[in-house]
Amino acid sequence: GRRAVAMSNGRGKRVSIIEDLNAPEATADTHTAERLTDLLSNLRENIHDDTNQLNNEDEDFKIWYVEGQSKSRFMMRFGSKIDVLFYNGMQMVASTDILWVPAMLTFGRATWIKDIPSDPQFRWLVRLDLMAAVIYILGTFRRLITSTVNLEQAVEYVEFKRIMKFELSRRTFWMDLVSMFGHLWVLPGHRNLCVLRLVRSWRLLSNARSKCYKVATGRVDSVAMTVFKLAL
Repeated sequence: GRRAVAMSNGRGKRVSIIEDLNAPEATADTHTAERLTDLLSNLRENIHDDTNQLNNEDEDFKIWYVEGQSKSRFMMRFGSKIDVLFYNGMQMVASTDILWVPAMLTFGRATWIKDIPSDPQFRWLVRLDLMAAVIYILGTFRRLITSTVNLEQAVEYVEFKRIMKFELSRRTFWMDLVSMFGHLWVLPGHRNLCVLRLVRSWRLLSNARSKCYKVATGRVDSVAMTVFKLAL
């Protein structure tokens, strides 16, 4: 007088409901409502369990093989919000430099641009350049306290010694370091030092580091940035 009805909850699990065949017709609607209530309750529980399981998997998910263990609370992770913020900021500075420096070295010798360091009305521009210098300097040395990724081996180094060894062996780190002296162009007689800032153009090219950030963030360059790179 009873039968079991198996129903799917849509997530690969089956929910069994016991159906009484001998129940009076007068109580059919009541039994139907009870069955629907039980089914909805089971579905909510299954969805809740699956969501928790997915959240736990996301917390444990890692793109790279992580080598070592960070012991410092000041160590930042590659691809974190602050890391990506610095990366985008330094890329923006490099994009500005690749346009500004040629103008400074050419038209700046014969036009009003040559008076920028000494003219009071252009102090805001000098301050803006100083802010860009601070961003780039902090971003460069921040590489030494941020976990780094070796794309060739798909390994993320999180120990300070391993990070130092890897970053100091990268040409891009030394290029960033040398480019800092380009901000001394505001000093009298040192205008040509700004040419050093052109070495930052590596940040606008496709390289191992840029690919790592794209993989870590799941983002690609905007249309404007893509057009800008193509124009270069």
